[in-house]
Amino acid sequence: MGTAEYLAPEILDSKPEYGFACDWWSFGVLLYEMIAGLPPFYSTDRRVLFDNIRNQEVTFYKCHDTVTRDLLYRLLAKEPRMRLADPEEIMEHQFFAKINWQKMLARQCTTPYKPEITGPLDLSHFEAEYTNKPHMLSPPSP
Repeated sequence: MGTAEYLAPEILDSKPEYGFACDWWSFGVLLYEMIAGLPPFYSTDRRVLFDNIRNQEVTFYKCHDTVTRDLLYRLLAKEPRMRLADPEEIMEHQFFAKINWQKMLARQCTTPYKPEITGPLDLSHFEAEYTNKPHMLSPPSP
């Protein structure tokens, strides 16, 4: 079924006609979470989360400028037929204006940020709450 926070309303309602618009919903949730720090309909209570996904309007914060709000609002439209789901239209959205898609698709872009790491076990770029727990990259205990 997927990660609960990323499920589109039509999947929760078991509508048989769901399609690629679900994927664009999930993309909108991911984008929102990357900007705001939490998914747009987040709750620790699964029933509340699903109710929020079905019924709650998206809340925007100061970190969401007008262009970002427009893209997210259109990606997170509850009704799949109203959702922005055309890849070409998404790529042409003002939010992505600085992206050269031809270079991107040809893998000719360089990342704007390359973290400095000391080795494969360097966790210095992760928050303490994650680095204080056993990690799959941690050496096995003796």
